[in-house]
Amino acid sequence: MKKGLLIIGVALCGITYGQQYQPFSEADNTTWVEWTGNGHGFNCCCSGTCVHEENYKLFIDGDTTIGSTIYKKIYRTGSDKDYVSGPATCPQGCTNTPAYVYYENIYQAAIRQDINMKQVFAVNPGQNTETLIYDFNVMVGDTFIPGSDNVVAEIDSVLTNLGYRKRYWLSQGAASKYVAVIEGIGSTYGLLTELVPPFETTWMLNCYVEQDSTIYPDGTLPCDIPTSLTDLHAAEVSLNVFPNPFDKATTIRSSVACSSYRIYSLAGELVRRQEGLSDTNLTIERGSLPTGMYFIEVMSEDGLLGRQRIIIQ
Repeated sequence: MKKGLLIIGVALCGITYGQQYQPFSEADNTTWVEWTGNGHGFNCCCSGTCVHEENYKLFIDGDTTIGSTIYKKIYRTGSDKDYVSGPATCPQGCTNTPAYVYYENIYQAAIRQDINMKQVFAVNPGQNTETLIYDFNVMVGDTFIPGSDNVVAEIDSVLTNLGYRKRYWLSQGAASKYVAVIEGIGSTYGLLTELVPPFETTWMLNCYVEQDSTIYPDGTLPCDIPTSLTDLHAAEVSLNVFPNPFDKATTIRSSVACSSYRIYSLAGELVRRQEGLSDTNLTIERGSLPTGMYFIEVMSEDGLLGRQRIIIQ
């Protein structure tokens, strides 16, 4: 009996620690769809929570040589949005109409990987020296990047559309396991986002795509990737959340009928999911969700996605 238990234990450990390293894809159009939000929208003359959101994609497009080293070029296409969340009272001369800024193909960085060392490096625009941004050759208790305050708190695996990938949970001070980094994908904040605990700004990797197929989270839901300014404008869904923060329940009003929603923790873990809806008003019950900050993503009946940050007190 003890031998049988030992064999099972070794097999389970192999799921986490015996996996072969998964390098990053270097194919053109490999895409990271990301979101950033904070409470510093410019339109703050109205009462209510002023919100600034960024919905965008990062993608690989071609090579560049810096010194004698070949890198992959990373570009960004997306939109910035400023608006007032919740019921707004606007004095004369002030408006709560959302303001948008759209942009395409903005150069972000050059990246390369050392597969043998399990490391990824980036060179920022206008610079010639590279910075280590991912180091997967670490164990629990190690500093994730030399010189940073991030410590590897736990290593497990996450299921993707290409099988299991090793996942490293990072802690920094009192922020326990606040973000995860995944082999061959990057962090749950996004590919190039700085790994710091959330304070007033929050970040999220919505999904990751290779060869037009969604690889992460798991490929069961579509990854909405705007490809032009027209698509970006069409993809904007206005969401109004009130009350927010909330204790027991909140209501989300959308500009279009919603067919489903998903709630994620700050670390990008799916904590709730509901489908089969058809309404512009959604009542979200707290249920068993602990106190904290979450992201809610709402899919419309046309397949368009809206995002909002919610806080449970």
